Parts: sequence; C-alpha cells; structure tokens
Amino acid sequence: MTIDSNLLTGFQYGISIGVSITLAGILLVWWLHSIKEADREIEMREKLASYAHETWSGWMKYMFNKCESTVHGEMIPPELVERWNRQMNTEYKDLSDKEKQSDRDEADKMMRIMR
Repeated sequence: MTIDSNLLTGFQYGISIGVSITLAGILLVWWLHSIKEADREIEMREKLASYAHETWSGWMKYMFNKCESTVHGEMIPPELVERWNRQMNTEYKDLSDKEKQSDRDEADKMMRIMR
C-alpha cells in the first residue's frame, strides 16, 4: 500500500493547524485570566488604599478632637502623648487586651476587604 505524498502532506498540515489552534486557544485563555487577575489586583489595591485613607483620616479627626487649643495652636495633651508613645514602642504581643482588641478590629476590617 502506498500513501499519496499529497495526502500525507495535507494530513501533516491539518495536524499542524490543529496544534496551532489549540496552543492559540490555551494562550488566549491564559491571557484573559492574566487580565482578570490584574484587574482584581487593581481593584484590591484601590479598596485597601481607600481603607488606609479612611483609617488615617479617622485617626486625624480623633487626635485633633483630643487636642487642646492654646495661644500657640492645638496641643496634644501630655497624657495622650505619653500613652501613644508607650503604645507605638510596644510590640503587639505585649499590649493590653483592650489595645489588642483595637488592632484586631482593624485587622477584621482589612479581612472583609480582602474577601
């Protein structure tokens, strides 16, 4: 039995096209997945940035609300300076349960954003 060389060439060409189409399909799916992942990362970044701004803004409002007006401007009461200094120089594990709960509440907000 002899095989026509034109038939064999056509068959090989068909396989080649099939493989190329399959690879193109795989690459297209991968590319679309990458775009979706990039969009999700951008969206998550914006949500976290919004949270960071809200947290900072809330802190500033709280702090300015605690300030005392003087002839020289606003002044943070010394007892708050002492407390905040102690807190910022204390590792999380060494904070009081009340202070830890405040940080846990912030962590919970971040976790809700990331879901």
